[in-house]
Amino acid sequence: MKKFTRNQTILFTQLALVVIIAISLFFVSYITYDGGLLKEEAFLSNDKDSESYFRNRLNSNDMSFTIESVGSYRYLVEKYYPNANTVAVAAWGDMPLRVSYGKEEAFVVEELNIDYLLQNNPSLYFFDEPIGNCEYSLCVPKNSNGLSLKQDFNNFLNDFRASGEYEKLWDAWKNVSYTNLNITYDKEITFEDDAKELRVATVPFFLPYTFYTGENSDELTGFAIKLFEEFCSANGYKPVYSTLSGLSSATMGMQNGKYDIIIYPMIETAEKAEVFAFTDVICEVPVYTGVRVTEVMGVDAKKYIGRIDYFQHVKDSIHKNLISNNRWKLLLQGLKNTIILSVFSAIFGTLLGIFIYYLDSRNNQFISALGRLYINVFQRVPQVLLLLIVCYVVFGTKEVSGIITCIIVFSLSFAAHTAEMIRSGVDSIPEGQMRASLALGFTRAKAFFNIVTPQVIKIILPVYRGNIISLVLSTSIAGYIAVRDLAQASDVIRSHTLEAFVPMLISALIYFILTALIGIILTTVERKLDPKNRRRIPRWVENIKKEV
Repeated sequence: MKKFTRNQTILFTQLALVVIIAISLFFVSYITYDGGLLKEEAFLSNDKDSESYFRNRLNSNDMSFTIESVGSYRYLVEKYYPNANTVAVAAWGDMPLRVSYGKEEAFVVEELNIDYLLQNNPSLYFFDEPIGNCEYSLCVPKNSNGLSLKQDFNNFLNDFRASGEYEKLWDAWKNVSYTNLNITYDKEITFEDDAKELRVATVPFFLPYTFYTGENSDELTGFAIKLFEEFCSANGYKPVYSTLSGLSSATMGMQNGKYDIIIYPMIETAEKAEVFAFTDVICEVPVYTGVRVTEVMGVDAKKYIGRIDYFQHVKDSIHKNLISNNRWKLLLQGLKNTIILSVFSAIFGTLLGIFIYYLDSRNNQFISALGRLYINVFQRVPQVLLLLIVCYVVFGTKEVSGIITCIIVFSLSFAAHTAEMIRSGVDSIPEGQMRASLALGFTRAKAFFNIVTPQVIKIILPVYRGNIISLVLSTSIAGYIAVRDLAQASDVIRSHTLEAFVPMLISALIYFILTALIGIILTTVERKLDPKNRRRIPRWVENIKKEV
């Protein structure tokens, strides 16, 4: 019977583990699946007593709302439901998901997004009457340039409204959803070749204001985007967009002079007005309260609303998250960027780590202290904070691409771990070996490279393999500065489909396979460098020994 090699055994074991985990996740998903609701039946008559009871609870202290951590929804909930308990989430798309799963009881959303939410998550229910209106504006820095830009935009907006073009633009976009991308506004907007560039920060997950569309989901569009481009075309500007994963990155960048304006559904508040300036309102839309439908209709809701077969649900989910609009290409692009970040960061980080170890091991106390300080700083500060500091503080207004910024930060951090790893490996070698080498006539450099280094490499390779895998996983924070890595690609898909299971599971699976391959490659290198394996006795010699 043929025996498998160690690498083959490891590979088969890991693949089996992946299959077991995937089956387990689907099994858990199946037994916790609540059946969903048939889309065409989502608005059946509800039990008015249940709705009345739920309405009475909206202002009670035990009512829980989910809100976006830095968006406008926090302001709306605090304004209309001051006694509610709130739980903040990072992304807009997480709010309806958490309510549909029963983690919180309610959330607020604009009227424009209700149809889309119900199409993708019919287990939600929205009360008939709006709680108020959202008045969205654009945000500019509170300096002379920002205030001048604000005045120019306000003048344009007044003229645009008076000409009737505003209504045409709004009518073309107000009914757009991810399931109805029938955009009737086809006016070609052009910019002058020598136009002044305006650096625009946007978070492209808010339909119909700013979002991605196109065959590869890489075309930035939306009502607010087109309105601003009309302004730029009329006033001799040309927009240069930076697409970010959240509002906090945009505001931080504008405070440091990196951006000239933020296109995002923002509501002007007294607190925000102390830091930024806001244009006149670009649109006003009603806001509704959404809850889980079974909270209003009672536990028997699905008896007359209907259920969706679980396997049909999974099939539809896979098609919607991967096949529809070629969304798998987003994951492919994200994987490409993740590999680029990982490879270059590992190379530069390893070389820099060797140099840092050299400084740390010097007899000169000052140089050694600098090396030790470097290691302590980059080992004890979270990488996400380092990434934001380098992007928005160190580079500031400098035009440095997000991928270059990520490679610099990941290399610096990886170098600190590499230097500490080398120091531990060298310290594990008995000092007597160096003294014996010097006594035999070796120079210190030759003794280190010929005697100590081969042993150190053998010792540190398992640790180095773990550090490489950690580096690959840490690249998932690249989306904070608008780099579309694998993790952010899954976030983009999730924001489009409002489903978490499939995009997150696929991304996790890709990360697992990628890190497993890296582990196998480095394990093979480790075995090749082992003298026992490199000097293996030929099989015919072993057979002769057995016969003798």
